[in-house]
Amino acid sequence: HEALSATKNIHNELNEVPILLFQAELDETVRPGRQNKYCDYKCEIQVVKGAYHEVLMEKDSIRDGVMNEIKLFFGVNLVPENR
Repeated sequence: HEALSATKNIHNELNEVPILLFQAELDETVRPGRQNKYCDYKCEIQVVKGAYHEVLMEKDSIRDGVMNEIKLFFGVNLVPENR
């Protein structure tokens, strides 16, 4: 419950921050329903095929793919505005 409340507060305060959310395809800990609802209007979701709960703790091929997507996301979204 506290995590959801914190997320609402962050959403209200940081409306312009781009968000990249990874969903592990085989996750049995977190169900994607609320994430999908939140991200309908706020963020980019990427489903990580073959991954369980902690996508950055997966085998190299999965983790490397996630890290590449993070780098691409930062490259697109952290471009200085005054270029």
